[in-house]
Amino acid sequence: MLKKLKSLLSVFGASGYRYSFVLFLFDKVNGVEDAFPDEGAVFLFARRAFDFLRMRFVYEPIYCGATKNLSQLSVGKLSNHVPALVGANCIGVIYEADAHERSRVLADIVRRNFKA
Repeated sequence: MLKKLKSLLSVFGASGYRYSFVLFLFDKVNGVEDAFPDEGAVFLFARRAFDFLRMRFVYEPIYCGATKNLSQLSVGKLSNHVPALVGANCIGVIYEADAHERSRVLADIVRRNFKA
């Protein structure tokens, strides 16, 4: 089951642009399947934890992807390629209908936040 959080998750791309994801918290990673509308989006799985030194939540990005239909997001298929998804407990979403724009945003975020 998904719970929409009031806060947004900001992530910078290699271009320096700041992307704001709508955040959803979930109990288990398979709980996100069939939970979203039939829309194109860039999505970011992350691990959310509380930092007691800073007294705030911190987010560790695990996997970023794009899809033309978020309602068909299959975490089971993704976890075969990204075993770290088991540790994810939140997902950020940027709804974007345009396929070219989704690809551009995804590439920008991946270049800065994920090692090849």
